[in-house]
Amino acid sequence: MPEHAFRRHFATLLGGNGAAFALQIAAAPVLTRLFTPEDFGMYANAMALAALLAVVGAGRYEQAIVRAGGEALGLARMTLRWTAVSTAVACGLLALLHGPATRAWGLPTGLLVLGVPALGGALLAHGILVQVANSQGDSRRMALAKSGYAAATSGTGIALGLAGWGTWGLPAAALCGFVAVAPLLLPVLRRPADAATPSPAALRRTYRDFPRWNLPLALFDVLNQQVLFNALFTMWFGAGAMGLYGVTWRYLRAPAGVVQQSASALFYREAAAALPGTVLRPFAATLRQVAVFAVPLVAVLVVGGPWLFRTVLGPEWAAAGEYAQICAPATGLAMLSGSVSTLPQAVGRQRTFTLVSLLGQTAALSGLAAAAFLGSSASGALAVYTGLLCLHYTGLLVWFLRLAGRRHDAP
Repeated sequence: MPEHAFRRHFATLLGGNGAAFALQIAAAPVLTRLFTPEDFGMYANAMALAALLAVVGAGRYEQAIVRAGGEALGLARMTLRWTAVSTAVACGLLALLHGPATRAWGLPTGLLVLGVPALGGALLAHGILVQVANSQGDSRRMALAKSGYAAATSGTGIALGLAGWGTWGLPAAALCGFVAVAPLLLPVLRRPADAATPSPAALRRTYRDFPRWNLPLALFDVLNQQVLFNALFTMWFGAGAMGLYGVTWRYLRAPAGVVQQSASALFYREAAAALPGTVLRPFAATLRQVAVFAVPLVAVLVVGGPWLFRTVLGPEWAAAGEYAQICAPATGLAMLSGSVSTLPQAVGRQRTFTLVSLLGQTAALSGLAAAAFLGSSASGALAVYTGLLCLHYTGLLVWFLRLAGRRHDAP
């Protein structure tokens, strides 16, 4: 794709994601006055567990949809069937394990057994449909889905907060958001599948590298950065501190996600299309586009994070601004590396990427644990954690650059 076309598609996705971010920011001062830090902490824990279920629910075969060409719809339909089955299985497992799970993450039993599987299934199904839209080059539909989800979630969250839903309000709003945009995304499945689409068994064999290498990496990533992190942070520093960090994650990662997701979706498609050959042009174009947003975001948060959170969200959220200030450099580097992190997947180097990522994530979580064990405050432990993540993301960017400059055959 010529760079001007890349920019046009990027602008389309960024416009939709930017509208989503604007809606979330507009709703933030209201939501933080309707829900307590503990409510945000429970929401963060529920979404962390839902993300875990979404990672394992379809074996990561959904990540192959963009590369699948005429087999994309067959692969999408197979993974949607698996999503329904895995959601039902998750309900049963969480019903059996609700005791220890409740003690670890502090969630009410009903939210854990029914709400978390529903959120996990909805998150996975939404991701599958977005992958299909991306494979069809439908940037406009992806952008509308993103902004529609934000509008539905924010509006429903405010309504449920006014109604006094408490801990249930934010997870219920997220589920309503997925349901609201489903009619927009479901038409991508109406296009007839390739008549030569192989059987599900053949599709599993063809794309077996995704569960083999992408699944362990994605599983470890969500365990490290959300599930285990949230459980340990809650245990060491309390539900209130987890809620403050949850707000930081929600509103710091939101602008990062706006740019990173837009760029990553396009980069994966362009990297796959550039093979055989090098992927240096889409790699460089992606990093240039993302840096324009990452550098100012980091600068604003480092200079004025506590003031910004205190002014916009209320004085009780000033500590969340301190967390954002600490996490800002790692967030900027994560935006850059995350926007091109599908490069190993596109060129068949998932095994190396998996091993490097496992090492980096383990080091960061170990640093957090060591700091907490030595009696550090929540801010001090976060500083150690994000410092190690900065080293990890920097190393990934150096490796990605070397990888992008090499010639690759189509995997």
